[in-house]
Amino acid sequence: MTNISTLHHQVEELAELVCELTHTCNKTQDYFAKSFNLSPAEFRVLKLFAFNEFLSIKELCDVLSITPGRITQIIAGLEEKNFVTKISNTDDKRNVSIKILPKSRPFIENLYNSHMSIHEEILNKMEQQKRDNLIESLRYLITELNNKKKK
Repeated sequence: MTNISTLHHQVEELAELVCELTHTCNKTQDYFAKSFNLSPAEFRVLKLFAFNEFLSIKELCDVLSITPGRITQIIAGLEEKNFVTKISNTDDKRNVSIKILPKSRPFIENLYNSHMSIHEEILNKMEQQKRDNLIESLRYLITELNNKKKK
């Protein structure tokens, strides 16, 4: 096999693996969301509050790559479940922040820790060097894919 055909095979395999990884991650997040009685979108939003007390609508839109209208719908569901509340800026009513309610902090920590435990289980099965290589390779892939979006 020549280097060109080997590269072509690797390109095809990488593309397939990235798609499969994305699909598998989405299924895993859906499973976690369902097990915590959340929609997948609510799960993704609440994960962001594991280390944040406040996030603006704009920050949520940017991080999750969704529209302000969709964020508003998700937040309405989380408000109904008593996880978050909206805080309006007194100077500019259009600038709304979302605050995590104190009583939901233990739930969010449990949600976050449960999600992290699955990754810990995977890494615990690997040798240190393989873990380091995996993380380095994933960082490289993400950086390169993000660079392609910018062009």
